[in-house]
Amino acid sequence: MYRHIHDLLSNKNSAPQLAQLDESILSIIQTMSHHNIGSVIIMDEDRNIAGIVTERIIINALNQNFSLNKLHASDIMKPCSELVILPPEAMIRDAMQLMTEKKCRHIPIMINDELIGIISIGDITKFIIDNQKQEINSLREYITQ
Repeated sequence: MYRHIHDLLSNKNSAPQLAQLDESILSIIQTMSHHNIGSVIIMDEDRNIAGIVTERIIINALNQNFSLNKLHASDIMKPCSELVILPPEAMIRDAMQLMTEKKCRHIPIMINDELIGIISIGDITKFIIDNQKQEINSLREYITQ
């Protein structure tokens, strides 16, 4: 499986969900629930990535007894300086290794400071399974010829 991230992104049907620094965490939770996703990218006033809010970050805020009614993205997000960010030319295996090493489940994909997508561990797993199914079917067809 020596495929690139752009191969995975070309199979995804959704764009990353974005929020502003001052957006409420409750609104972000609604977005995550509505789109069935585990993260939202937080953008600053200049449309640059400021950080990310993930399910894990929200759970940690709850565990610290923060009131979600009063929290905004900027209060709990993981800042951009701490994010793993990759270009679309990166290998999927490298993304998997970084996710394991850095204990992150979401990686923004960028070209020249422009966000073009986000991949999750679930996206990678689905991509691998789909590719294995295709390979198995090709081998079956080859054997039966």
